[in-house]
Amino acid sequence: MELLPPGFPEYLHWEAGAVLIHKLEVMQVTGLFQTPEYAFEVLRRGRSAEDAEGLVATRMARQEILVGEDPCHAVVVYDEWAIRRPVGGIDVMRGQVQHLVDVAIRENVTLQIVPSSQGAYEGTMGAFTILGLRDGVDMAYEEGHVGGQLHRRSEVVRAFGVRFDKIRGVALSVDDSLQLLNEILESL
Repeated sequence: MELLPPGFPEYLHWEAGAVLIHKLEVMQVTGLFQTPEYAFEVLRRGRSAEDAEGLVATRMARQEILVGEDPCHAVVVYDEWAIRRPVGGIDVMRGQVQHLVDVAIRENVTLQIVPSSQGAYEGTMGAFTILGLRDGVDMAYEEGHVGGQLHRRSEVVRAFGVRFDKIRGVALSVDDSLQLLNEILESL
């Protein structure tokens, strides 16, 4: 799809075959966990409604890797502000946070939140993803304002892995993260 940023179509190809995804998101809910309403609000900026709807459909189709008999396992760490950032109206946010609560209790999902009280930490440099593929190869992906870059060199991917571990070290536990999600939901 020509609406996708440079580098992202290749990432999508590899994501579709991933068995493990480690993801840090600092600015918004990641596409794999977005509701259609939230995704539309994120994707409509600078696009026609028709183009945004097409991208939403692509995004929703991507989520299929997280369901089924042998779903991909996702370990996702959010900065608290990525979840609190108001996107769309109150109903969009309520639906999105409720969806995160529902996703967080799945067997194949590990969701943690770095609380806003943490201050500066390894993740403030920006979002990234590490894909673990069936053949044992790992890749890292980071996206910028005008495109993304897929890293395949093992030493670079390993550096992303170390950074991800450090970020998880300052994140809330899975149970405390779920409690925070419920508190955010109640406050909406």
